[in-house]
Amino acid sequence: MVLPPHNFFEPPDDVVNPTPDPHQDEVAAIHPRRSPVTAFVRLACSLAGLCALYFGRSAATAAAVFGAGGIVLSVVGLSSSRKSHRPAGLAIAGLLIGLAVVAVTILLLR
Repeated sequence: MVLPPHNFFEPPDDVVNPTPDPHQDEVAAIHPRRSPVTAFVRLACSLAGLCALYFGRSAATAAAVFGAGGIVLSVVGLSSSRKSHRPAGLAIAGLLIGLAVVAVTILLLR
């Protein structure tokens, strides 16, 4: 049985040991990284309104407040994520859930 010869590939030295970007701190100041915790807080506010709807009319005002808060926070998060060119999936989810909570609360109180 004949084995083919080993063909070892050695990557270039600049790939193995890249030099740091000298403008890295300036770029970080222009595009600050935000924690994903704030996105989950926005979504949690809308979800709290959705959970408050479980209790019916007795918690309708709390559901409306949480839903409206989720809408406001999600719109702020959506605009900031668009400005910094980051994904806005959680902000959109919070916005949609908040809108649904407010709509159900309005229908519940009619």
